[in-house]
Amino acid sequence: MLELKVNGMNCGHCVRTIKAAVERVAPGAIVNIDLKKGKVTITRDQTLDSEKMAQAISDEGYQVASLV
Repeated sequence: MLELKVNGMNCGHCVRTIKAAVERVAPGAIVNIDLKKGKVTITRDQTLDSEKMAQAISDEGYQVASLV
């Protein structure tokens, strides 16, 4: 499991965009997003590359502040 603190998320469009970005990099990943806390939790059976996940989210225009 990987948890990321992401700034700039505030609506359903943000949720869909981030989920799609993560799923492109990690097909089959389960992505949960807490807008109020600004937290993205990614779960997958296989190993997750935190740098790739953060880059995929950043590429969509969101700032990954930290790994939680």
